Order: sequence, then C-alpha cells, then structure tokens
Amino acid sequence: MRAPQHPLVVFVGAPGLSEQRGGDLSVRRRSPLDQNQGIVSLNVEGTNDARRRIDLYGATDEDFARVKVKNARHGLHNPRARYRKEVTVDEVLASPMVADPLRLLEICATSDGAAAVVLTSMDYARTRAG
Repeated sequence: MRAPQHPLVVFVGAPGLSEQRGGDLSVRRRSPLDQNQGIVSLNVEGTNDARRRIDLYGATDEDFARVKVKNARHGLHNPRARYRKEVTVDEVLASPMVADPLRLLEICATSDGAAAVVLTSMDYARTRAG
C-alpha cells in the first residue's frame, strides 16, 4: 500500500442494509468525480461507468440492453438465480429510465448480502499476525 497515513483500509458493500437503515452503505470509489460525490450508490456508480463507456467507445442503449438480455438468458436455467425470466431488447428499452443512461431492467436489484475487502501492507499485517 502506498498510503502510509492509512495502514489499514476496509471497503464494505452491504446493499441490503441500505433499505433497513435508510441510507446507502456502499463506498466504492474510483475516480475524482466519484470521490467528489461522497458516498455513492452502486446504481449511481453504474451510471457513471455506463456514461464513460458511451463517451469513450460509443456504446448505445441497444448495447446495454443486449447485456441484460444475455444475463437474463443465462439465469433462466440457474435454480439460484434471483430472476428467471427471459427479456427482449425491446422490453429492456421500454422499461423506465432510472438514472440516465440505465433503465429499470438494466440495473442490479438490491438484495441482502455483504462483502468486504481489507487492504494493508505486508509489514503491517506481519506485526499483527497472531
């Protein structure tokens, strides 16, 4: 790690808790733009990523819709998939806009669960190994 002022950093994502506690706890940040926004939800972060892809590579609404169609198709036969329903590009494009350029059928559904990543230097970890 190159940030000696923070010898240990923890990134936490807990989307299901945001509904229970009234606020979004996801703290993933990558760019100065994202950092200036403070804590951002994954949906807002996803729109920033999508907008960058449009600006850099010319991605279209249909390109994003095709990703949803493919993902839904793969979930059809997965008994553990949250949604097991096939959708078409037209259905995706007809779903309401949530946060431009992403539509309702393109964003991740909020679900309960959590993940954490702990980052530290090897030296710091060695001094605390038990």
